[in-house]
Amino acid sequence: MQENIKDLIDKFNKVKKLGWVKNERKGTSGIGYTFEKLIGKEEDNFYLPDFQGIEIKTKKHFSKGYLTLFNLTPDGDYLFPIEYIRNKYGYKDKIITNQKIFQYTITNKYRCFFKDNLFNLKVNYDNEKVILEIVNMLDYSKDTSISWSFKEIKERLYNKMPYLAIIKANIEEKNDVEYIKYYDIKIYKLKDFSTFLKLIENGTIRITFKIGVFHSGTRIGQVHDHGTGFDIHEDDLNMLFEQINIYKKWDYNLIM
Repeated sequence: MQENIKDLIDKFNKVKKLGWVKNERKGTSGIGYTFEKLIGKEEDNFYLPDFQGIEIKTKKHFSKGYLTLFNLTPDGDYLFPIEYIRNKYGYKDKIITNQKIFQYTITNKYRCFFKDNLFNLKVNYDNEKVILEIVNMLDYSKDTSISWSFKEIKERLYNKMPYLAIIKANIEEKNDVEYIKYYDIKIYKLKDFSTFLKLIENGTIRITFKIGVFHSGTRIGQVHDHGTGFDIHEDDLNMLFEQINIYKKWDYNLIM
């Protein structure tokens, strides 16, 4: 892994030396797309790290917010849990009003939502599940049919981001053309799964449902699940990861 990290840093430094480069996909999503294109990586949606065991996340200069660590569809008592959630707890799309969507962020704290329901995440160590608890405030019934198994979460976490690279860049526009300048990289190593679970328990890691519908194109009106994301704020990364100091002698205890 030491050589892989060095390789990524070398490639980053070469891109950095290019200065301002044309954004290959207009908008902030182009930061990651353009960087991967510059280092010769093809775009994909695999559940594996972006570069030789290292997951790459790109950020706009000074932007601070939540990062999606990975997406993982829930399981539980129903064959199609996403459809169950959308049909039972979803709400009308503002444009395609005959379709329901469900776009909502859930943490360890009960929060009121549509149809008088409260949503909460519960880490159940006995059953080895992270459970979505939904309490109906009209009759106080509780729905715990949707969950994520520890096994599935752990596999996705360890497969997707044992190491993480945060790359920062500036964007500016000239004559209706956007340009990007990459200037900083930080490398992190995942701590452990028990830390991940504790961060769900205390609300640091949240889960976001992104079930929408297509508003245009050949699939207009069809349901589009953008994934169920496990998110963490950039300011809290050090709670889940150990940062590797790439500017001093390699810390073999972290990299190996």
